[in-house]
Amino acid sequence: MKFERIKFGIRVLIGLLLIRQTKPMLLKIILIGLALSVGLSFLSENININISFFSFGALTLIFTIWSILKSKWTGMIIGLFAFLSFTWSYMNFSHWGILQFLMLIPLGFYTWTLFNKKDFKNELGVFTALASFELTEFILCISRMMS
Repeated sequence: MKFERIKFGIRVLIGLLLIRQTKPMLLKIILIGLALSVGLSFLSENININISFFSFGALTLIFTIWSILKSKWTGMIIGLFAFLSFTWSYMNFSHWGILQFLMLIPLGFYTWTLFNKKDFKNELGVFTALASFELTEFILCISRMMS
């Protein structure tokens, strides 16, 4: 599990490198918050891991709501799947593997945004951070299927 968090952390740092082109201050705060929540997850104290977990869920919910209010449907889909993953994990709902496999949907949207960078240059940093989380979830699902 530690290796997946390291890969996720590296991808979030890549998203953080795109902070200069992120224009709305709210998106910058979300991106920095995502990076901090990933950083807190590496600390071994239980309280830090809980703060990291819940801050990640809150930030993905804020991003999803912001995307809905701004009618940015690609951002809404990417953010919604990350928030659903948080919710499923917290509530311990069944069919967790199906949701992890469905992470292909936001990953497809993220790939599409990479080809249309001009249209999504403000959100690309947050997209990269959330898509890295979704990729990690999908890889965990595939590795569990293979074993």
